[in-house]
Amino acid sequence: MELTGTKILFVEDDEFIGGIITHHIENSGADYDWVRNGQDALSKLKESKYDIILTDLVMGEHGGVEMIKHVRADQNLIDIPVLVLTNLGNDDKEVVEARELGVQGFFAKSSTPFESLAGVISCILGNPPSKSAC
Repeated sequence: MELTGTKILFVEDDEFIGGIITHHIENSGADYDWVRNGQDALSKLKESKYDIILTDLVMGEHGGVEMIKHVRADQNLIDIPVLVLTNLGNDDKEVVEARELGVQGFFAKSSTPFESLAGVISCILGNPPSKSAC
């Protein structure tokens, strides 16, 4: 269990993808809250402390870029690492904006095995499973 003791805020509006990702988060030993849009994420961030935010960018209601802007503008939240989970390409507007906001990484939902998600999170948090993992 690589992420035992880690608290994750997971922001994803797609139930199918969300179910797959939460399965892998649970298997990693992390605690998490799953919300379906950026507005609900901002509400959760007022209630609880998180070690990392995993977020989709394109959501029907209050998307990931908007949520990241609020996080980066809040002195109480600015240091929380953000990992973007997306199928968008490097040149898509939302990806460019997220990069400019200083997110810590991108995870391609369609082409990266979800089994590697815990390792990616560990690397971002500075706790790689092995020296060569990151």
